[in-house]
Amino acid sequence: MIAIIALLVSMLAPSLQKAREAAKTAVCLSNLKNLGVAFGVYLGESQGTFPGWYNPGNTYGYAESWNVLFVRAGSVPGFDFFDCPAEMGGDVKDIAPDGSSPEWNNKVMHGEYGYNYMSLGMKSRWMYGGATDDFTPANETELTTPAETICLADSVFTLQSHQAYGQRGYYVLSPWFNSTSWTGAPAARHVLRANVLWADSHCTTSDPMQGLTESMSSYNTGDNPYMYAPFTNGSAGPNTTNNFWSRY
Repeated sequence: MIAIIALLVSMLAPSLQKAREAAKTAVCLSNLKNLGVAFGVYLGESQGTFPGWYNPGNTYGYAESWNVLFVRAGSVPGFDFFDCPAEMGGDVKDIAPDGSSPEWNNKVMHGEYGYNYMSLGMKSRWMYGGATDDFTPANETELTTPAETICLADSVFTLQSHQAYGQRGYYVLSPWFNSTSWTGAPAARHVLRANVLWADSHCTTSDPMQGLTESMSSYNTGDNPYMYAPFTNGSAGPNTTNNFWSRY
């Protein structure tokens, strides 16, 4: 009897694991959909201007980042909305609504959803000939195809000199491979897939990124998420084919 039970368990285990992963993906997509609603409310109140990736001048710098703005405005009930159930690092818990916690480094900066900050959170289209010092966020009227513009995605912190942070998320996304700056990259944490919120508020799950590990432990120039759709061509000019970072 014990042998039969053990056999049944071994047969069911893969299905149960798949069910758990599917549930995590569904919860993550629900989080992103709710964040899409929060973006919609924000855009409605700001005449279509996207939230800045951070507002300079605050004591803690990033304590006025886009995610803190949402919490302070009541657009989301707390930082649990930035906590993907499939994340590999530490949880992202609430901080004071005024952003005054000295632990913002762990609780705000390492949320699991990264913002397409270079194209939406500031007019850094500097890589496309824009001003290098223009931190003014983009307006939705500037986007030619919001449904093809990345807004948020599963993220992982990629600064290789700070691997002690583990496989935590990061609150902003770089549109291209970068392992030497404080930024994030798309994270293939859902069975080698990443969930994406687009600028028109719809959500999708990427195709499998077969060359990656879910932990992103081997993040390097030969093994990185920017080799896979929809994250390719982030350093190309706006509206370049398959560049879904900057659609102006």
